Amino acid sequence: MSGRTKLRRGARFFRGRSEEPGSSASISALLAEHENPDGNGKESQTLENNFREILFLIEQIDVLKALLRDMKDGTHNYSWNVHGDAAQDQDSTEVLDEARRGKGASIIEAGTSESYKNNKAKLYWHGIGFLNYEMPPDIILQPDVHPGKCWAFPGSQGHILIKLARKIIPTAVTMEHISEKVSPSGNISSAPKEFSVYGIAKKCEGEEVFLGQFTYNKTETTVQTFELQGKGSVRDTYPPPPHAATGRGAAMKFRAKIVDAACLNQFTRVSNMIAKLAKTSTLRINPDKLNFILNDKLASGGVSMWCELEQENFFSEFQMEGVSAENNEIYLELTSENLSRALKTAQNARTLKIKLTNKHFPCLTVSVELLSVSNSSRIVTHDIPIKVIPRKLWKDLQKPSVPDSDVSIYLPVLKTMRSVVEKMKNISSHLVIEANLNGELNLKIETELVCVTTHFKDLGNPPLASENTSQDRNPEEMAEVHIDIRKLLQFLAGQQVNPTKALCNIVNNRIVHFDLLHEDVSLQYFIPALS
Repeated sequence: MSGRTKLRRGARFFRGRSEEPGSSASISALLAEHENPDGNGKESQTLENNFREILFLIEQIDVLKALLRDMKDGTHNYSWNVHGDAAQDQDSTEVLDEARRGKGASIIEAGTSESYKNNKAKLYWHGIGFLNYEMPPDIILQPDVHPGKCWAFPGSQGHILIKLARKIIPTAVTMEHISEKVSPSGNISSAPKEFSVYGIAKKCEGEEVFLGQFTYNKTETTVQTFELQGKGSVRDTYPPPPHAATGRGAAMKFRAKIVDAACLNQFTRVSNMIAKLAKTSTLRINPDKLNFILNDKLASGGVSMWCELEQENFFSEFQMEGVSAENNEIYLELTSENLSRALKTAQNARTLKIKLTNKHFPCLTVSVELLSVSNSSRIVTHDIPIKVIPRKLWKDLQKPSVPDSDVSIYLPVLKTMRSVVEKMKNISSHLVIEANLNGELNLKIETELVCVTTHFKDLGNPPLASENTSQDRNPEEMAEVHIDIRKLLQFLAGQQVNPTKALCNIVNNRIVHFDLLHEDVSLQYFIPALS
């Protein structure tokens, strides 16, 4: 982990097991040539020293070959120092790397995965194994990044715990791996991909603070730096206001707890859905319900969303105090993806706690209790920056009124509908959705060159729709609305699970209203007609 960025050092020759078949064959031949069952201990030691020297020379040749290939392709710039080592030109910005053994960093083995065990990483003589080339975990704390100088662990997931020499406020983490051109095997399939970073402070008694989740792209540069997303980086983006988590002098309180695994999974799915539907949303909290709200101005072509959860169906504990007894509500604005990302760490969690906090800036703090391999629990904490919405703006965040529709119809399977719209998006940027009271729904696009229509029949109409519809309306007559195809696709992409009920209400040439029910969660989504 780095205070700013990583200070990289030059390349060096390394000692490690060669992966080339030719080298292995040469070593085997040498073993056969020098085998002497009657030799004494001194001869054995001499033989071992010779083997070490031969291996070292072979591996130097491997490194030179890799460097020559690299220079030939123009991917790196190397110079040579007086000792004969290859030195890579350093980056133009040289800053401190706190996670280096030379800076006092060390590995805490109790919090680190076991290293990968492989007998092929040993050489044997008379059945006795020696020259073990398995790299220990602290190899990642050294600047040497040549082939073979890496820590391997079994399986596709692992973790490592690094103790720093001093307290820091981390702002970025750097991941480095060799390129395919340098790899003796010609590929880097074992390179890391997705990884998460957590911070632990002694004063928090082992409580983990989520600092970010990232993806290392092996097709890009070998050295990739990622800005941390949690504490230490968000403070610059979200400066603490004078009365961050208060409303007109009255402190607001909120804390809730989920212990049931099914409820936790459902809440996570809702969060993922909201993140796909709205970049920024409003979380409304009252004693009975939670609401996720998006209220773009429909008159300006924006969509509107109202998602509602009954708190008693999700939380085993739920406590809140609003602005006052008369206005016992809390309105918070947050980045939807931050909440979704925090809940991704709650898979197979024992408990999930959510509370409103003020840590120099207003936060929605999510604490996840996880079980480790040793059956001891550990706490992962996410501090999500939020903005407390003042009471004078609440009037713009109320439940939207549903206009009387001309036609109401059940929707087809949303996955099928999404597949159709994705194909249509490649032809046109707008779409006509039309339906009638005979259970027929059409999705239609028109351009100067082509007209494409997808028909859905026998979908059915809800009983109330027929009662509220004018007796004079012909069941065959279509009600239609012309909408932005991207907004419809965004709505469909957010539905990861087919809902229990899915209705489409069309107000002719004005608006389309989708009404979905996911078990204990209801969602209303409004898309206005194009002007």
